[in-house]
Amino acid sequence: MCVIYLLALILNLSIMQTNKELVIEFGKTWNNLDSSFIRDLLIQDFHYASQWVFSEIENKKDYLQYLDSKLSAIAESGGNLVAELGVLNNNYYLVLNQVEDDNDNKTTFLINTKNGKITRADMCLVPAPESITMLGITPK
Repeated sequence: MCVIYLLALILNLSIMQTNKELVIEFGKTWNNLDSSFIRDLLIQDFHYASQWVFSEIENKKDYLQYLDSKLSAIAESGGNLVAELGVLNNNYYLVLNQVEDDNDNKTTFLINTKNGKITRADMCLVPAPESITMLGITPK
């Protein structure tokens, strides 16, 4: 395995990441307010939907513009946002918790992956954040 990894590094090949690893990379994006963690992991026709956004975003470029704007707004507001890894029915999720005025506002962030890339993300309340078993992992 080490030889394969070293060969991949020498030849500048990427090693396919697992679903869990990709969800963790998205967690790093939220926890650092920095989209660079996922830029190369999104497919070109990446889709994003949210219960709080009117229409679905249907490509990587538009999503990254939207996300960077959102991350900047959170940073400028001094908002306290924490993404934590959880699992439900053998699927990995992020639970985003934004603390405002001593109130926890939790939402579920679902991430779909295929062949080592992120294909879709959804921000919603189903499954409920409370139904997800938290793993105590806050990606840095």
